[in-house]
Amino acid sequence: MSDDWRSTLFCWTGTLSSPNINNDFTQPITYSGSWLPSTNPLDSSDPLHATSNNPPTVPPSTNLNTFTLATTLAASHADFRVYAPFKGSYMLDNGDGHDSYRDKKHVLIVKRIGGNGGDGGNGGGDVSLAAARGNTEFGKFVSVGYVAGDVLTLVRRYVDDGDLRVSSKWSDEDYLVHVLKKMNEAIKSENFAGGNIGLFIEKQLPLEQPEDAKTLKDYVVKGALEGAERPTVNAKGKKKRKAK
Repeated sequence: MSDDWRSTLFCWTGTLSSPNINNDFTQPITYSGSWLPSTNPLDSSDPLHATSNNPPTVPPSTNLNTFTLATTLAASHADFRVYAPFKGSYMLDNGDGHDSYRDKKHVLIVKRIGGNGGDGGNGGGDVSLAAARGNTEFGKFVSVGYVAGDVLTLVRRYVDDGDLRVSSKWSDEDYLVHVLKKMNEAIKSENFAGGNIGLFIEKQLPLEQPEDAKTLKDYVVKGALEGAERPTVNAKGKKKRKAK
């Protein structure tokens, strides 16, 4: 393992409540489960290796690295759905026993690829790809993963503040849509009937890190979710149910 702790992947697996298919921007959505570190996905004892070769399952209750997060739908556009902000906490032993920590920022976008009407054509059933990025007291992170049924698996990698994957040159939405479109193109030749979508996800990490900002700027489309349905806010600052 590298001396840089950022070389470790963090595999978050948990239950995502409510697919929120009716675009109700006020409905609470919870994401709860536990996470495990991954340092060598090729090792059969590695948690990410297990995720790759088995249908997704929530880690055992004996794992103390638990999390409970809550969010709401922030935008809906064609095949993309944006969830933000996330509130809640996760447990982490940073050397002095387990304690509670919170993300400063966490934006998640999912893109459906399987099931009725999906465009994946890979036998994966009702599956969505997922991508996220955010910030914590430990640093900024990017994640990719998938939703299968009601189980969301997100593989998180922490990156340097100057990493282009977390650059403010493009918005969270624009960058994450870019990532999901690239993943969707790559996924069309895959077959997930055996539950091996996790192996595909491993191949996507590390995420694209070009040599200079201009390289990525040529591909990230500004206003990628232009025209998305979003919540409106009333005079008291509360979200209304639907809006264009």
